[in-house]
Amino acid sequence: MDISRSLRILLVLLALPVYAPAADDIENPTSPYSVESVRAWHQELSETTNGWPWAYLPEDAVDLRGDGTKQLLICVGGGARSGEFVLFAQNHGQWLQISDVIDQSHHPIRRLRHSKAGWYDFQTFTPLWGSSGKEVLVVTYRWAYGRYREFSSLEGMWCDYKPFSEDKALCGGA
Repeated sequence: MDISRSLRILLVLLALPVYAPAADDIENPTSPYSVESVRAWHQELSETTNGWPWAYLPEDAVDLRGDGTKQLLICVGGGARSGEFVLFAQNHGQWLQISDVIDQSHHPIRRLRHSKAGWYDFQTFTPLWGSSGKEVLVVTYRWAYGRYREFSSLEGMWCDYKPFSEDKALCGGA
């Protein structure tokens, strides 16, 4: 192989972008939320209602990278049955929003096996109104374009899902 061809190949390789998933590989959009402002709202709401008024937690620490680092799933609105949450991740000591709005209830999220750019897909479970507590909305979120976005949603029966199938109170010992 002649030197000029080797040089052309080297130049092409150097021009290619290098991609490696990293904790700081997140989109930094202008966000209407900040961890501090949402926590201040939580505090004010707790004070005016004599405690957090809903059955789900106002925030939760989750590991969506599988590396022991925690992201913050925090409530930004909602009602008695479910809330609207957003995810934040630390980037150089600053919390950045890394999701669109996530529907969530009092059930923990379920991290799935599929991952993209080092971020695992996850599911949320929300009871469906009018089902007498028998049906659930399952929403799957996937990492895309620097943040989590809704990937799919479907309705089903609680006992069809492994996190709940062994719950005797919910599924009768199924």
